[in-house]
Amino acid sequence: MKNKIGAVMLMALMFSTSAPLGVFLALLSPQTVDAALNSLENEYSIDIGPVAGATVNNFVFITFFNPSGSGKYLSISRMRMHNTATTTATYTDFSLRRITAADMGTLVSQADIPKKHSSSTNSIAEIRTATSSLTTLKVTFAGTTDSSLMSVVAPGVAGSAASNQEIYFGDTDEKLLLAPGEGIAVYQYHPSVGGDVDHKINFLVSWDELDSDPGSQGEYMIEMPRVELAAGAEASYHTFLNPVGSGKTAIIRRVRVDIDIDTGANYLVE
Repeated sequence: MKNKIGAVMLMALMFSTSAPLGVFLALLSPQTVDAALNSLENEYSIDIGPVAGATVNNFVFITFFNPSGSGKYLSISRMRMHNTATTTATYTDFSLRRITAADMGTLVSQADIPKKHSSSTNSIAEIRTATSSLTTLKVTFAGTTDSSLMSVVAPGVAGSAASNQEIYFGDTDEKLLLAPGEGIAVYQYHPSVGGDVDHKINFLVSWDELDSDPGSQGEYMIEMPRVELAAGAEASYHTFLNPVGSGKTAIIRRVRVDIDIDTGANYLVE
């Protein structure tokens, strides 16, 4: 069958109409994480998983959470979703969304969370993984299924390296901030396919722990869901529009268009 128009990633800033007009595109995906220069920076990085797949729709595999009362703000600078398959499996959508509560599963010891500087204090982050493919983590999602920060399509064959996405927030980018009582979760979402136990799910995250809220810079990000059935010639799949009269100018920092194929398909120009 088919080409599937994968999720479209957009990161944007909103300014008043007095700001200079322009569109700036950038794709930043470094392969390394720089070590913290000193222990006072309290920087951390961990690659969570692999967690075994599941056949239940909306199954939550991994949570990363800033507990209420922590007194800290988690400023995320890098995220990477990467899934593999141990054998032939079902192509399944995985998404990353904000949450306001997380429970159950296996809690990673805070003493085991890697520090970029060995003299930093232990992280306050609560990291959970699903204990088995039968019991999902219990979370409270913020927003709806449209409120996706990242997504990947898990591979259907062993050895595929296509199922991964990485986001790096540069020095001039607003970081993804988690206040006390906020977190993010990796889960599988598909309107008709439940998933596959032969998937292995990993999630890498790097962050700083701040004593105060750095304040909003007016930046946003969204990953639009993939279109399951590619249409005919000149079809449009996603739109991103600054409405007339908004009083704002949208400056786009990053765009990603992903096209997935789960069986034979025609070569197309998108």
